Parts: sequence; structure tokens; C-alpha cells
Amino acid sequence: MSPKSKIDFSMPGISRSGIVFKIVVSLFIVSMGVYLHLMQFPDVDIDTSFSIDKLAHIAFFYLSSLWFFLIVRPDQALVIVIFMALYAFSLELLQMTVAYRTFEWLDLFADVVGIFLSFIHVFKKDILNKIKSTKAC
Repeated sequence: MSPKSKIDFSMPGISRSGIVFKIVVSLFIVSMGVYLHLMQFPDVDIDTSFSIDKLAHIAFFYLSSLWFFLIVRPDQALVIVIFMALYAFSLELLQMTVAYRTFEWLDLFADVVGIFLSFIHVFKKDILNKIKSTKAC
């Protein structure tokens, strides 16, 4: 590569400020996930906190995955699913390093449910079309 040639990171149809915005929001989402998974919550009634905690996991990963699905090309959806699942697993592992938090398989399951609900929401038309086309055959 000659010294004058540069690698082109431009994306057709997206301004430089649009790319910066997507990067900043994505970093914010990832850092909020780390913060929320490592913060210490006050002691509450276990019956109530169980369902609220799992709903919070589903909601966070649903919204986070939704953001990532919407900022990438549709053909990269599998990459987002894998990235989000690894991110969820990493956050659960990270909780083992903090004295007041623990790794929970149900939290990880709730995270994955949120990821797949988001996937279904974004790609529901494609999924329905695929089902219709297989029934027509």
C-alpha cells in the first residue's frame, strides 16, 4: 500500500456524524449494561424481586438488541445475536468477581429471551414470509 492511499471507512448513505452517533450510543448501551449488572441493589422481598429482576433482564437485552439490529445490515443479524449472547454471558461471569452479585443461569436465560424477542420483532415479516413460502411448497 502506498503512503498516499488510505483505507476508506465511509459507509454509503451514512454521514460521518451518523456513524459517530451510532458508536457513542452503542458504547453507552454496553457501559450501562456493565453498570447495571455490577451495581448493588437494596435488599427487597425475594418473591417480588425475582420477577422484576428477570423482566429487567429481558427488557434491557430486548432494547439493546433492538438498537444493534436496527443499526446494522439485516444480513448481519446472526453476528448481533452471537455478540449479544456472548455479552450477556460475559456480564454474568463478571458478576462472579463482585462480592454482592452472583452468576445466575435464569438471568442468562432472561437475557437470551430478550435477544430473541428483539430478533423476532425486527425480522417478523421475514420470518412470516419464510413460513408462508414453505407452506406453499
